[in-house]
Amino acid sequence: MSAPLRADRPSGAPRARWFDAGNLANGFLVFGNVVTGFIAVGNVARGFIAIGNVAVGVIAIGNVAVGVVGGFGATIAVGAIAAAGVFGFPVLDGVAGVASALELHPLLSVLPLGLWVLAARLFPGRRAPRPGPRPALAPLGALLCGARDEGWVKARVERAGEGALRLTARGGSVELPMAPAARRAAAALLADGRGARLLVQVRAEERIRGGERGYRAAPERERVLTAADLAAPPAWVPPWINGAEVQWWLARAWGVGAAAALVLRAAQLVAGALG
Repeated sequence: MSAPLRADRPSGAPRARWFDAGNLANGFLVFGNVVTGFIAVGNVARGFIAIGNVAVGVIAIGNVAVGVVGGFGATIAVGAIAAAGVFGFPVLDGVAGVASALELHPLLSVLPLGLWVLAARLFPGRRAPRPGPRPALAPLGALLCGARDEGWVKARVERAGEGALRLTARGGSVELPMAPAARRAAAALLADGRGARLLVQVRAEERIRGGERGYRAAPERERVLTAADLAAPPAWVPPWINGAEVQWWLARAWGVGAAAALVLRAAQLVAGALG
């Protein structure tokens, strides 16, 4: 039998900032010297949109700008689309005041791809802790068809009369009776009477079907699903909650950007050869 889950939020769990400013700043919108955030503006800026003397992000604007979708730099720019005052390293298109790698030789367009892949491996980042329970989830359909006898399901949960719940998930919709532990949890998690997305422990039990049968006949058994317990899902953690989390997303952006830009660049070359 699985141990019950409880969503006890750690008292020391970090809180996301929406705005921050300072020498070292982190948040959604940040200003300062060395800054990390969703929109980061500073001397050294890292974020999804980074603006600074040295800017690293999905979209980067600065003196030296290293972006994925776009890099726009007064001196050096790297990106799928790059515009630079001196040297540009675009993959698909770009301009540069002195030299653009794409204009020097078409094969030089792979330089940003190699840079992104290398950076993603060297600086992978780290996910921030997710407060709350994180059980292995089972498809609702697998429990309904009998492929599994117990599992946690993430579903839309509503009350369905006294002592029952209605679960709606990708695998279908079902009404289940509640076990005592689920009743106690529902009193807190569904106190306002409205539905919510929750984690539900669904358990199958075999029960003897009632009815008049001879004493020689074996009793008929039926499989009954019950909602054994409920728990709130893990709290949402913003991508800008700390520098390691931002870096984790940037590393994924570099990897996805390299793959997407490679396909688009190949399509450009093929279209150019055919045209």
